[in-house]
Amino acid sequence: MRTFCTLAVLVVAPFFATLFFGTSSAEAATVYVNNLIGDDHATGRTAEPQQGEGPVRTLAAGAALAGWGDRLVIANTGEPYREMLCLTAPFHGGSARRPFVVEGNGAVLDGTVVAAAGAWRPV
Repeated sequence: MRTFCTLAVLVVAPFFATLFFGTSSAEAATVYVNNLIGDDHATGRTAEPQQGEGPVRTLAAGAALAGWGDRLVIANTGEPYREMLCLTAPFHGGSARRPFVVEGNGAVLDGTVVAAAGAWRPV
């Protein structure tokens, strides 16, 4: 019985480690975001729009496509991204060999939007 348990641990443990922590040999995905030419229905796998491919428009869509150890590339279009970037564990984590990377390229995230006159009223 002891030999069977030892064999089971040697066979099953690497499977679960790979399942939960990934492998260093797997290629990290790159997700591209561009708030001018992107489309949230695109794959995010290319920086330029192509047939059925191209960057996503919003940071939320980019974060939804990015996973553990991936790279999120945000295009600096000169137009601020008027949203937040929400990264959550364990989906947006990484390791020393395969870090999760956000390349901002100098893009600006701006949460200030001027509300139209009369848009807010006390309740």
